[in-house]
Amino acid sequence: MSPDRLTAAVACDRRQLRRQYLNVAVFGRFKAGKSSFLNHLLVRPVLPVGVVPVTSVVTDICYAPQEFAEVIFPQQDKVEKIPLSEIHAYISESENPENRRGVKAVCVFLPEMAPCRQLRLVDTPGLESILAHNAEASLAWSPNTDLALVAIGVDPPLTQQDVSLIERLRRLTPNVSVLLTNMDLLGAAEQQEVLDFVTSQLRTKFPEGLRVFPYSVKPGYEEFRQTFKAEHLAKSLAQFEKEDSAAISRKLYTLLSSAAGYLNWRATPPK
Repeated sequence: MSPDRLTAAVACDRRQLRRQYLNVAVFGRFKAGKSSFLNHLLVRPVLPVGVVPVTSVVTDICYAPQEFAEVIFPQQDKVEKIPLSEIHAYISESENPENRRGVKAVCVFLPEMAPCRQLRLVDTPGLESILAHNAEASLAWSPNTDLALVAIGVDPPLTQQDVSLIERLRRLTPNVSVLLTNMDLLGAAEQQEVLDFVTSQLRTKFPEGLRVFPYSVKPGYEEFRQTFKAEHLAKSLAQFEKEDSAAISRKLYTLLSSAAGYLNWRATPPK
């Protein structure tokens, strides 16, 4: 780890020790359904979606009595308050291509988040698209993750890139789950076949097991949302202190390991 990345990691860990919420971040390939999933979970179309890579800026969603949004710029973390209706101009690739506005992040505040006020839902730009800056934005933000969701579409149901992403995120938090999206594209038998395949492959790679949540935003699949809310969000809230401590412990372990590796590298005489 370079000195700059090490410094950034230390700053991130310091911030996490001060905050009173958990970041539940959704990562994954572009068009894996991350923004659609969050819109469906919130039961309102807050985030832009489309048939091409859409999200260009990390966007977090949290509770406030009144809805509004804040745009954060990197210059001394300058904050600009805007109406919720204007966030597309800052977070969508079509209106802010390659993040030319220089936005660090956008924060969306919603009264609908009241039941989950100790959580922040985080939408990240998609990976593996032609737009390299999107991947850079997601990976740069990833050290802030407390609970990670990796969105994986059913076609293909699992790739080596997905596994590599999970491995990367597990260095930051022990709580990584998989969101198997677009299940409506399959019949009942195929759904079970894909679910069994993904679960077994992940168990091979990660013997301790990962939770896999099938999901669809289409009508007729409401049980998926209810299961996710009960088995993931509600349990995370009920075990807030445990999840918080586990995430911080994992980050500190990774940070110390990286620091030791860097010091060993500096101490090794050049050949």
